[in-house]
Amino acid sequence: GGKKVVIVSTAGGIHAGQPSGQAHEEYLLLVLRFLGISDIEIVRAEGLAYGEEPRVNAFTAAQVQIAELFVAA
Repeated sequence: GGKKVVIVSTAGGIHAGQPSGQAHEEYLLLVLRFLGISDIEIVRAEGLAYGEEPRVNAFTAAQVQIAELFVAA
């Protein structure tokens, strides 16, 4: 308890909320919660294989989310 975890997840496709997301993010959430860690944030950069513009947008959004997480800390 009392621990915070930030999972940074990248993917060439879109996996959040999809069955393919079960393989990594959902598994990590399950294990971390089993260990008693409930303060978990996920930062995603998805769609990286969809071209330059989606890649830049995904990384920019992830960087903003990371900055917000650590400013609040």
